Amino acid sequence: MVFLILASVWRALPFVTLLLLAAMQTVPFELIESSRIDGARWWQTVRYIMVPLMLPTMVVALFSLTLSGMNGVGMVFSLTGGGPGTSTQVLSYLLFKLGWDRLQFGRAASLALMIAAVNLILITGTLRLTRVNEKNR
Repeated sequence: MVFLILASVWRALPFVTLLLLAAMQTVPFELIESSRIDGARWWQTVRYIMVPLMLPTMVVALFSLTLSGMNGVGMVFSLTGGGPGTSTQVLSYLLFKLGWDRLQFGRAASLALMIAAVNLILITGTLRLTRVNEKNR
């Protein structure tokens, strides 16, 4: 499982880096400069100015990574095949195995509905979180 996590991080790192870089470039330099003039230290500038302005982008990145990790069969299938035993079997890979290898379509359909419900909860939470942040601006 450690190597699956490392491979997922390696795959997702460029995407997250580009998203965060783009978010940092949207922060107005005048805000950073005025905080330094007011006596804010580097960490205070990051904590109170940069992070709140970048939060919607960070939420979208976290949401995207969570969904791709939860629904990604390809990495598990190509690296470990769910093994040894079932130690690297994630829900989406179990869904694949139930539906295509064992031909247990009823169980696969119920698992797909559970995964869809979790995805819906994640989407709703993300939309509410970003909507609250947009109202506060």
